Amino acid sequence: MRVTPFIRYWLPALGWALLIFCGSGNALSSAHTSRFLVPLLHTLFPFLSAEGIDWVHFAIRKCGHMAEYFVLTVLLWRGLTAFSPDARLHWRARPAFFAWALAVTYAASDEWHQGFTSSRQASIRDVLIDAVGASIGLLGALLLAWWRRRRGDRSEPAPTAPVLPLRAA
Repeated sequence: MRVTPFIRYWLPALGWALLIFCGSGNALSSAHTSRFLVPLLHTLFPFLSAEGIDWVHFAIRKCGHMAEYFVLTVLLWRGLTAFSPDARLHWRARPAFFAWALAVTYAASDEWHQGFTSSRQASIRDVLIDAVGASIGLLGALLLAWWRRRRGDRSEPAPTAPVLPLRAA
């Protein structure tokens, strides 16, 4: 069975964006994650003060922001370079910029969405943290392109147009 290019190259990015959207609701708010993270942190680090535990909880949440947008940017870059095998081996600024811009725009819209959620608030700081994660994601994509070029590898071939069989008359 042949998987369509959309499913192979764009569905992961759309699925990840949906996962981010679902996570930006009440379920993963600071108030809710603190219910299980703070006791876990107390168990793992009994020597930390309450302020220290709060700081680690905050740092984990912000690293989560960066990781979400790291992955989203790599998936967007993958989708944008899917039909150009050369772009996967040789770094191109245009798909990288568009992947980053799409990720940061999505981050801003996600923060806007959080402004309508009772246990969340919209934050420019979080958009900036997400933009840092997206930038690190581009660095990861750059390293992946460098690694593939160095190996001379095209481990993930670009999709091709279907070839129609010739009919015998």
